Parts: sequence; structure tokens; C-alpha cells
Amino acid sequence: VPPLSDADSVTLIRGLRSEAERYLREMSARLRTDGARVTTSVSTGEPHQAILDAASQSGASIIAMSTHGRSGLARMVYGSVTEKVLLSTSEVPLLVFRSIPAESPAPSAAGAGNRIANILVPYDGSEESLAILPWVERLAQRFGARVVFLTVTEDVPQSLVTVDETGLDAACARLTAASVPHTRLVRRGDPVGEILDVCAEISADLLAMTTHWRSGFTRFVLGSVTDALVRRATVTMLLLRCKPKPAVVGARSEAASP
Repeated sequence: VPPLSDADSVTLIRGLRSEAERYLREMSARLRTDGARVTTSVSTGEPHQAILDAASQSGASIIAMSTHGRSGLARMVYGSVTEKVLLSTSEVPLLVFRSIPAESPAPSAAGAGNRIANILVPYDGSEESLAILPWVERLAQRFGARVVFLTVTEDVPQSLVTVDETGLDAACARLTAASVPHTRLVRRGDPVGEILDVCAEISADLLAMTTHWRSGFTRFVLGSVTDALVRRATVTMLLLRCKPKPAVVGARSEAASP
């Protein structure tokens, strides 16, 4: 709930806190019925910072959020809270479930419900794009899922496209050792469109990817591809933000020299 701004807002804040506590009691009761261990808390302050603080204090392995608009002072709106959480952490993956309006048909997938059967992992030739692999491996083992690695090269002459598959070879070897079924796909075209198409083709239940800056003909750029996918994809996403590697100080100094 938002912080107090003046004396007149005390009653409003109390009402919001009471509503939040009631909501959490109902949700935790449903989860406990399914055998989950649940704790709840209501915080005051900026939503994204309160979420990050709670994740840090609880030692969370994953932050799970939905992308939906909610009216009132307590709201989780993609483009604000969800995006701020993603931009503020590079240690804890963000599980993003895109809420579907009630009038829209639910997405059909082989792993509907609590089952995860197919996990799609985009790969752009960088080690950063495989930073999500430890979480993917654990989820695949837990649910008996198949992992599909997807490389998308932009529609340019093939001779100009080079993708280093060394990291992907190592990732596949790791999954083989862990008895996780996996396969590779290569597509050419617009990264967003190809990723969405493959999600539909393989009935992906989870799209797992890192978000990082990368130049070149194969790139997944935070603010473009990831942003577009969160807004357009109906599949649940597991996102891990990788901070760009720091530039070499000497190179910057030389560039700044007259």
C-alpha cells in the first residue's frame, strides 16, 4: 500500500491495508489447500522496491508476478511495477504470467494447468543468453519437461551471420548429463515474430530467457524484443536480467584523450 502523505489519508490507507490482508488470507488458504507453505505480508512504500526488499529478506529464488492492470492505489501494471522489478535485479529471475481478459479464450497448450511440458530458451550465441539455464534445468527435471533452444538470425545474407555454438554445445551436454530431453532450432527473420511462432508450434508452456544488450545480427535487446514479448506473448515467461559487462577503463580514457 502507498506511504502516508497526510493526515487525511490515514483512513484510506487503513482501508487499503485491511483489504490487502483479507485478499492475502483468501489466496493463502487456497494455496495451503494444495499443500503449499505460505507466508504473507503487507508492505508500505513503492511497490517495486517493496517487492525487491521482500525477495531479499526471504531469500527468494524467483519473483512471480502477473502483468495486469488494476484500478485503485494498489496496482501491478506492466510498464511500471513489473518493468521496474526486472530492471532492478540481476540475481533473481522474474516469472511473468500474462493475465488474459475473461472474455478472451485461454491459450491452448499441451502443458495447461500445473504441468510444464515444453520450455523454449532463445539463444543468441552469447554466454549471457544461457545464464537462465540453471533454473531451466531444475524446472525441466521437476516437471519432466523438454527444453527447446532457439537461435534466430535476422534476415540478412547468410555469409554475414555467425553464431558461436560453443556455449550451446556445453548447455546441451549439461542437460544430457541431467537426463533432460532437449533439441535445437534455427530460424531466420524477426526475433519477436519467430519466437512467438515457435512458442505456438511446440506448445511452449514457458519461455525462459535472459535480457541483455547485444549488438550484431542475432540479438535479444532489453526494451525491444523482451518488452515486445512480455506484451504480446500469452505464454508464461521466466526472465533473468544480465547486466552489461563493464567497459574497459583504459579504452574509455584513450577515446576521451585529444
